[in-house]
Amino acid sequence: MSRRLKIILTAAALMVAGLVFSAFILPKIVRSQLVKQISAATDRKCSVAAVAINPLNWSVRVDGVTLAEKDGQAAFVSFSSLRLRVSPSSIWYMAPVVAELKVTAPYVHVSRYAANSYNFTDILEKNGKKKKSDKPARFSLNNIVIENGRIEFDDDAVAVKKRHTIDKLSVQIPFVSNINYFADRYVDPHLAALVNGASLAFTGKVKPFDKGLEAAVNINLKDLDIPYYAAYLPAKLPMKIAAGTLGADLKISHQLVRDGKSDINISGLLGVDRLAITENSGRPVLAVDAVKLDIKQLALLNKHYELTQITVAKPSVTINRNREGVLNLSRLKGQPTEPEPAAKTAAEAQPAPAADIIIHALQLDGGTVKFSDEVPQGGYGTELHHINLSLDNFATRGEAPAAYKMSLQKDKREKAAASGSLAMEPLAVAARISVSDIALEAVWPYLADVIVEPVRGRCSFDSNLSFSRDKGLQLANASLRLQDVAVPFGKSDGAKLPLLVAEGGALDLKEKNLTIARVRLAGGRVDLSRDGNGKLSHTLLLKSRPQPGVKTDGAAVAGKPFKWKIGTASINALKFGFSDAMKEDAPKFEIYDINASASSLTGPQLSEMPVSLAASYAKGTLAVSGRVSPSPLRFRGDVAVNSLPIAAVDSYLPDSVNLSIVDGRVDGKMALDITSKDGKTSGSFS
Repeated sequence: MSRRLKIILTAAALMVAGLVFSAFILPKIVRSQLVKQISAATDRKCSVAAVAINPLNWSVRVDGVTLAEKDGQAAFVSFSSLRLRVSPSSIWYMAPVVAELKVTAPYVHVSRYAANSYNFTDILEKNGKKKKSDKPARFSLNNIVIENGRIEFDDDAVAVKKRHTIDKLSVQIPFVSNINYFADRYVDPHLAALVNGASLAFTGKVKPFDKGLEAAVNINLKDLDIPYYAAYLPAKLPMKIAAGTLGADLKISHQLVRDGKSDINISGLLGVDRLAITENSGRPVLAVDAVKLDIKQLALLNKHYELTQITVAKPSVTINRNREGVLNLSRLKGQPTEPEPAAKTAAEAQPAPAADIIIHALQLDGGTVKFSDEVPQGGYGTELHHINLSLDNFATRGEAPAAYKMSLQKDKREKAAASGSLAMEPLAVAARISVSDIALEAVWPYLADVIVEPVRGRCSFDSNLSFSRDKGLQLANASLRLQDVAVPFGKSDGAKLPLLVAEGGALDLKEKNLTIARVRLAGGRVDLSRDGNGKLSHTLLLKSRPQPGVKTDGAAVAGKPFKWKIGTASINALKFGFSDAMKEDAPKFEIYDINASASSLTGPQLSEMPVSLAASYAKGTLAVSGRVSPSPLRFRGDVAVNSLPIAAVDSYLPDSVNLSIVDGRVDGKMALDITSKDGKTSGSFS
């Protein structure tokens, strides 16, 4: 026998042996493993009548499959036969490609025991804990056919138990695929059934186009009761949908594209009306009159989401923070699951590509936010209303920025607004922000551990704002306006400032640089006193707190110091009162018409600055002008007094001076040069 003949006979024998093994032995192994694996995954008894494998046409047939209920008495899932034919293209695509899948006489029995609790809940809980792969599985299922199916649904969670049936179920799905496989033929989309005795049917078409195939169906829903159907979800929600209806006019299409990426596309209109979401305890979280989405394209597989218009009417959000500091919104996430640690390959470690989102127009009108906080002493609550937002031409990719406008108010006086542009790649925000007449006392609950009484007044702020990853946060042309500020220093003292303005502000947070062109205090009165122990009354605003020890190793503080500069600072027409109980005669001083200014204030390293001061006391006047150097502290300038009474100085004369000043006034002018260094003062005057 020749060597070639031996090779041919050996190959033929191996082929015959493989065919015999696949046709007669492998089915028994597959049947045994099916029963074992399904039973282990579901904790239910599984039986399989027969498995047949035809290696010549790559087909498998499974007959007589039954999965029992957990008690083992009745059938949970069963089907008469399942036939699938695998395409040899599976080898080429390195993914399962099923050319045909046909299920005959499937039966499913579902029992609902309570809201979100079913006879298969234990299966979901058991298998839902398994870690999912970051990468979607690649597959292609084609010509899926279900014949003569039946679903029985027993609803035991309602007062009067009901049974719903779907009978004579017939389904045809041409393909479900995320790879570019094209079969020789396709069935047309089709669904037919008797739902509780009523006939339901619709049919679609597989339409060829230049680059592939498309299977499409239209879905039209009107006033679908969301709470009613949410109770039938198999998983328990961390929230309660108390009200809401859903409407939709959608086209769903599945496209296979030659030499391109296949996709599932959704387009059309989607709307939710009168939606109300609460915590499971019944506390409100979200209510909205209407949400409308005009969907141009949702490409689910390629992660391209484009919406023509989003409108939101009168949304109301309720935010609460409990005593433990937990927000109600975070409680809606449910219990976190512990991910199983697993080593990732370099390819798996790569982040998934970000979704491509385009919103041509978004409009939100009449929004409300209700906020309550149980953390600060006495609690805190506020409400923001008349919230309006518009956003045009938003895209997560692309250089063209989106334009936006936002406004809200707290009461008739307190308002905020912002408008500008927003770009996502790279991230860049530009805005003109305006906040007006914010009540300072509103934040007192958060300062109650620091100050004894609230500081009252109104605050307004305007600025240009910009942010980018390379430049960080920046403010320009900023102005701050404080009006009618009242700061209490105990029962009788305090500061009342009608107007304090800072203008021409600029902040570069990355460079740690703050510049203010002008600071101006107009009018007002400050009253201070010193008690018999030498304590000044302004310290009564602060609550006494133990000072923690500060440990330091003498190392310099790392980082760039924060630099600031104020062009000019001025005080106009200020009144100042001071009483001193530390002295036996408790002298009192009333200083009025205080006008002061300083220029070129810098920090943290102060530089020489020009200063001036003018004030009146008991019909006398004091005027000072000159320059102050910080290191060492030095003043050089002119001092002028006119009819300034000196009797009050008597209380501050040293006890060693046997002299009493009863009355008198002083007039004079002098050039003064005085320096303080190392605790010693020296100087000259003329």
